[in-house]
Amino acid sequence: MDPKEQTVPVLNVFTDQEITLLFFLAMIIVIWVVMVWAYIKLIRQDNDNQCKRLQNEDTQHAVQTFEPQ
Repeated sequence: MDPKEQTVPVLNVFTDQEITLLFFLAMIIVIWVVMVWAYIKLIRQDNDNQCKRLQNEDTQHAVQTFEPQ
């Protein structure tokens, strides 16, 4: 038996370069998904805060309007 045949990697479907490329592509996809999720969460939080702020201002305006002069 040839000694070179014994050093064949277990994952002989992909070369090291292909595995590295796939790893980096997977990392880019994971980072992109996390960034999009965080952006959507931030936008929803801002919208919620804006609605609460507007309701607060409306309530304060209504209280000022109906206070006896």
